Amino acid sequence: MISSTKKQVDIHHYTKLQIIHVLSGIIQSIISIFPRCVSNFTDLFIVLISTGLAERYKLLNKLVIKSKIWSNYDDYWYVLRVNYGILNNLVKETDKIISPLILISCAHNFIYICIELFIGLSLKNDVPLVTIYSFYAFAFVVIKTIGVMFAASRIHDNSKTILSTIYRCPSSKYTKETERLYNIVSNDNVVLTGMNFFFITRNFILTVAGTIVTYEIILLQLSTRTAAKY
Repeated sequence: MISSTKKQVDIHHYTKLQIIHVLSGIIQSIISIFPRCVSNFTDLFIVLISTGLAERYKLLNKLVIKSKIWSNYDDYWYVLRVNYGILNNLVKETDKIISPLILISCAHNFIYICIELFIGLSLKNDVPLVTIYSFYAFAFVVIKTIGVMFAASRIHDNSKTILSTIYRCPSSKYTKETERLYNIVSNDNVVLTGMNFFFITRNFILTVAGTIVTYEIILLQLSTRTAAKY
């Protein structure tokens, strides 16, 4: 009787342990997956906002290129200046709201790329599945980061497209409104930022790529010297 009771207690205790292990595993999975979901959602949100703004500039540029110069040149250039001014202000107001997200997204992606690249170059792993997963995770973050920055940089590119049309404007049709539009487009820096710490353009993408490569070379040299000492 005592032995059977002891067995029941052991079974009950074992069942409790199993439930605890399952619950802790579920909680740990949620904790590990949640930050990734938040990061991916943030990047997707930035891409969608950037694409929407860039397409507005692209649509306006197409209308300008395909349209014919009106008989009243002042009205023509005035309407263009007002429309571009509205879009420029929209981008600036949007940047005030999402620039913290851009800063967090870029910082997270850059740090992850540097860490994964350093681990992949300095450490050797003989387990095929671990190697495949590490390569997939690294490639995914690199592609995601490039996609986010490229989508954001399109705003700056499309905001300057109208300059080619202004350059081709004949002298007879060049008015004060044309000059004002030229000054707005050429001097106004329409671009998304990371809280004004950096401006996302195509040149910025190349600068970041070069910085990451330089950083990894320095880390590898330091790790090699440290390993040689010990």
